[in-house]
Amino acid sequence: MHGKGFLESVGYSLRFVFGLTSCIAILLILPATMSRAAWLAAIAGSGLVLYARYAGWLKKQYRRYKKQTILIGSTFALFLVLALAGVYYLKKDSADGRALMWKVALKTIPKHPLGVGLGQFPGTYASEQALYFASGEASEQEELVAGSPEYAFNEYLQMAVEWGIVPFLLFGIIIAGALYRGYKRKQIAATASLVSLLVFAGMSYPFSVLPFAIALVFLLAVIYSEKNTNQKSAKTAIILLTGFLLTGLCIYNRYPTYNAYKKWNFAKVLYQTKSYEPAKKEYAALYPYLNDQINFMFEYGHLLSNSKEYEAGNEILQQTVRICGDPMLYNVMGKNYQAMKKYEQAEACFIRATQMIPNRLYPWYLLCKLYAEMGLSEKVQETAAIVLTKEPKVQSPAVREMREEVEKLRVKN
Repeated sequence: MHGKGFLESVGYSLRFVFGLTSCIAILLILPATMSRAAWLAAIAGSGLVLYARYAGWLKKQYRRYKKQTILIGSTFALFLVLALAGVYYLKKDSADGRALMWKVALKTIPKHPLGVGLGQFPGTYASEQALYFASGEASEQEELVAGSPEYAFNEYLQMAVEWGIVPFLLFGIIIAGALYRGYKRKQIAATASLVSLLVFAGMSYPFSVLPFAIALVFLLAVIYSEKNTNQKSAKTAIILLTGFLLTGLCIYNRYPTYNAYKKWNFAKVLYQTKSYEPAKKEYAALYPYLNDQINFMFEYGHLLSNSKEYEAGNEILQQTVRICGDPMLYNVMGKNYQAMKKYEQAEACFIRATQMIPNRLYPWYLLCKLYAEMGLSEKVQETAAIVLTKEPKVQSPAVREMREEVEKLRVKN
């Protein structure tokens, strides 16, 4: 018994030291990250721990000092509101950008109730954002903060867009059940950790990062697990064995893709040194394995365009549009169509690029040059005025060069 008590004491001391070290590390790292989502997640998890620990005491204080408790609670709520306002104004443009993402993502869900498919969020979002800006409903601030995100910065919205409504609701039921079960069974550590992760997921994309996804599965397993598992050892062994076999099968199936990544590094050198002919052969061989990788597909499409294989380049870029929301894809496709004298298709591509992210001048500049080539003087004047007067998100030498060239086109036409 003495030995058992000693081991329990050592275990408690180790947990205390580990917990204290983790808290110190978090307090040192969080301020440096300037991550509002991380701070709110930490506050939410810590708040649940404190409430679970002092809920009984708080109820007693409320019954004994009702007015004082209400006053303190109201003061704390006011402080919390002011703190949230401060957090918003700390990075106002960033917050407005996320609000725009959520607004556009919500517009997407009713149009795709069955989901658009895993990895298809960027392209679908870009299309919906273009429609939103084309409608004229967007504010100037929304135009200024618009971008081409790969993630919704809200895992729940991204799940609803990619998975569809029914899988999203099933996920919500699992999460709600875990929170209820964990709190009722006094599994406060696991439940508070899950709350922190869920709050963070509401403002970022942790489930797209493997360690966070593993943490989610681990926390759900801890909460849903039964304490008495002696009679379930056989089932557990079968599940573990099946998991290992599936993992091995996945690794085996992805091995060719791993090799393709290594070969891509060599192909990149050929692409960057403009050795187009040998580069095309390398990219064509890697295409079956890397056709879901945005950077690879953009390089491949751009490579074909530079080789004057405009039709083939546009075919690759059209596929990339499904998984990427960067308007540069439409800019390149538009230039390809322009090189083939297909002016209507080129115009459509450039206009689509201006609608996707209105604060970028480059597609307007390309559109102005296209109209000049087509001999449409009136449209040259219109687009030139936009390039010369529109305020870009970032001032740069490239902006000045575009404006100088557009000014010359305006004078000529």
